[in-house]
Amino acid sequence: MFKIYSSSAGSGKTYTLTKEYLKLALRPDAKDDYFRHILAVTFTNAAANEMKNRILERLSDIAGTKELPLLDELVVDLYGTSLHTDAFEVAKASLRQKASSVFKTILHRYADFSVTTIDSFTQRVVMAFTDELGLPYSFEVEMETDEVLELAIDNLIEKAGTEEMEEITTILSEYYTHTATEGNSWNQLPELLKEFGRNLTSDQFYDAVNAAQELSPGALRAIRLQLMEHNRQVETSIVDQGQRAWSLITSKGLSEEDFKGKKNSIAAYFKTIAFTNFEKEPTATHRKQIEGDWYLPKTPLPIAGAIDSITEELCNCFDQIETIRTESSREVNLFDCLLPHLQKLALLKQIRVEFDDLLQKDGRVHISEFNKKILGIVASEPVPFLYERLGTKYNHILIDEFQDTSRLQFANLLPLIENSLGAAHFNLAVGDGKQAIYRFRGAIWIRLSLCTGRI
Repeated sequence: MFKIYSSSAGSGKTYTLTKEYLKLALRPDAKDDYFRHILAVTFTNAAANEMKNRILERLSDIAGTKELPLLDELVVDLYGTSLHTDAFEVAKASLRQKASSVFKTILHRYADFSVTTIDSFTQRVVMAFTDELGLPYSFEVEMETDEVLELAIDNLIEKAGTEEMEEITTILSEYYTHTATEGNSWNQLPELLKEFGRNLTSDQFYDAVNAAQELSPGALRAIRLQLMEHNRQVETSIVDQGQRAWSLITSKGLSEEDFKGKKNSIAAYFKTIAFTNFEKEPTATHRKQIEGDWYLPKTPLPIAGAIDSITEELCNCFDQIETIRTESSREVNLFDCLLPHLQKLALLKQIRVEFDDLLQKDGRVHISEFNKKILGIVASEPVPFLYERLGTKYNHILIDEFQDTSRLQFANLLPLIENSLGAAHFNLAVGDGKQAIYRFRGAIWIRLSLCTGRI
């Protein structure tokens, strides 16, 4: 069974998790060290310590003489007795004795008390597979991102101009130029690259970054040029129609002043498209004029006749512009969104190389790599082998603050949960989507639909 409790702050989620933990650890048929087979994970050291303390305090209270609502609930749930009966009192005494034994066992085997942060558990898995993951047997966990990124980008820029970095140098030069045309100072480049480089350590963009790494900087540069050329061709096509329309108008000796609306007339619209702003959208007035409202009733007959002689071709120009925009707008808008980032994306692979080199020199592994590295382990190795390496088999997975779990973290826990469910063991997750605070690093409010077929 996989229970998911979703409730608001202060509604007793932690109480529920503590109760379910105690129900598993204090089962009458379970050994005193059964807690070794329960993994409870949360997201901060403070929360993990608080959960540990709460479980130990409740065990101590139950083992003593305190009367608690929780104690009564556990007796009813574990022994199936009714309140205030002789059987209930006998069961309560048995439960107190069991709690005392479990409490002492936890204190003597505290290292097996697996109430921890998800990052600590992930690091433990990584430590068990250092050889398979190509890690040094003795490595340090690097927590800082900005400092390493800053050094990596400095190294990248310093290598620009060398023969082996010719492709990167070209991209850097183009990016400098683009940055300047956007009104930014050239010395802002390292900071802009660092901001973009943080995606390397993000669970949220793990799949996207991996996919982008398969393309060489040269390929990304070629893609950028193709997108720019596409948008230029669209612009040229629209401008050509604007210039064609304006040429028709001026060939008849006309100007925007001769049309209804003057500076806001359809002629003024074509002039703007042709020479100033090809992205200008037609107004309701322009559309009305195209439908036949070209000039005022008092317009001199020669001017009215000249306008009438070109209205069909002007309508054709207008329709051509509208067709081009309709057919190309999605691609143009998409490409406009992509273009500012393709140069940075082309540099991202080399930033990754510099980033990894800095860490490897000192035998360090960035903490963001742990979830990514064990994804391959849990996906390729059978769960029993994983437990063999860890030295512990977990029958139950209890997750606190489920709303702060990223897809990558959940993907790493999922095989363990599936293995537990396959053996008909109990699993639990508690959370509240309204309290999600880690969306910036890829956390999502995982809904039941993600677990379809697995609950």
